[in-house]
Amino acid sequence: GSEYFSKMASNIHAIYDTGRRLLEQEKKTGVIIFFDEFDHIAKRRGYGNSPENDSLITTLNENLDGGSSRAGIITFAATNVEEIIDPAITSRFHKLYVGYPTTNEGVIGIHQAIITKMERYAQSRLFGDIDYTQILSFSRRDERYKSGRVIEHILYGAALQGTLEHVQQYGEMETPPLKPPLITTENLYNAYQNYHLDDVHLQSTTENKVKLA
Repeated sequence: GSEYFSKMASNIHAIYDTGRRLLEQEKKTGVIIFFDEFDHIAKRRGYGNSPENDSLITTLNENLDGGSSRAGIITFAATNVEEIIDPAITSRFHKLYVGYPTTNEGVIGIHQAIITKMERYAQSRLFGDIDYTQILSFSRRDERYKSGRVIEHILYGAALQGTLEHVQQYGEMETPPLKPPLITTENLYNAYQNYHLDDVHLQSTTENKVKLA
């Protein structure tokens, strides 16, 4: 993205130029280009009366097929709002609709993947051994609790709450414990109970994620 007119189109060209260089000069066997939040650059022409938006569609079309295309480059894109993507763009993709996980193992897997990411970033263990039996009661009650975005918000909220409570309890000690205790099943359950799915947030999380390739 860029605040400068035509710079976004130039950035898109640069991405594909890099892909072609990897294939032609560095002899890579293939290149995958992935755009997340694809609607940011692929809104249908005329949407918002933005001349640059129309330019982006032209640029994407040129790189997806036509004179600028190159065998060996595969483009993936993801969006929650397929309806605002330009039809000329979606016609160049195969569509895969990704809904919520259908098993308990899938919901647990999302939790574990996000926890792994959080702990890798923190370079420290943050969560104890979680009993997901209680946690799964929320996703059985409302499938919106199967959303990765909602789960991530709740997990981060539980970690933040644990840190705040640790600071409040030990902040005035001369030598407080360096790390808050690990987040327990009870802590996570309370985070779920205190989480409110507002209408605006639900609108984005209840949409099926669309992957285009």
